[in-house]
Amino acid sequence: MQFNIKMINILKEILLRLRHEESLESIQADFDQHFKNVSVVDQLFMQLELINGDYGITIEDVKKFSRNVNPMNEKGVSTNYHPGHPVQVFKEENTAFQVVLNQIDRLLESLEEGQNETQKTDRLDELKQHIFRLGEFHIHYNRKEKLFFPIMERYGHYAPTRTVWRVDIRICALYQALKRQFVQQYVDVTRVRKRYNTFKEEFIGMIYQEEALILPILQSLFSYDDWSVI
Repeated sequence: MQFNIKMINILKEILLRLRHEESLESIQADFDQHFKNVSVVDQLFMQLELINGDYGITIEDVKKFSRNVNPMNEKGVSTNYHPGHPVQVFKEENTAFQVVLNQIDRLLESLEEGQNETQKTDRLDELKQHIFRLGEFHIHYNRKEKLFFPIMERYGHYAPTRTVWRVDIRICALYQALKRQFVQQYVDVTRVRKRYNTFKEEFIGMIYQEEALILPILQSLFSYDDWSVI
């Protein structure tokens, strides 16, 4: 189903109609008609394809869809895991990344408000530390790509892993461009802000994909033995 172009395009049109503020009742009726026999996992795979493919669909479109038309019902899928379970670790890491992003936002706002030279130097040093610390997301992505994705592919799902992998590579490149701003002798806060905003938008988008789409797919597909291997 996730490779059914006709169904993907139907879902795309539903998301675009929602973006253009069409009647929720009409959109809901069409969604129910076309997707009543489509599994939650297949719907999630289609949303991954729409977000990351060349369809003109954004993460905001999918968020709006999930809020208004199809709030995912994960009955029967456990959401409580012991400390150290891969799902629990993944979510905790994403929460930690969000905290670092918030700290970076505050520091950039402080620098943009204007500081004396001593304060500016201190703030820039602190900003550099937080941005370099954020680089730990490479470990997070590496585990996703080397531990989660091979098992997904064993279940026959190759295209989604390749699609997400390409986005991960783009995010890593954006991070390197941001990090390079601090190698120079003079740090231009305006340029740092521009690079940071570009990176942050993509990075936050991947956090959403992991939390709302990828992890629920894994929770539905993976067996106890799969998680034990990870």
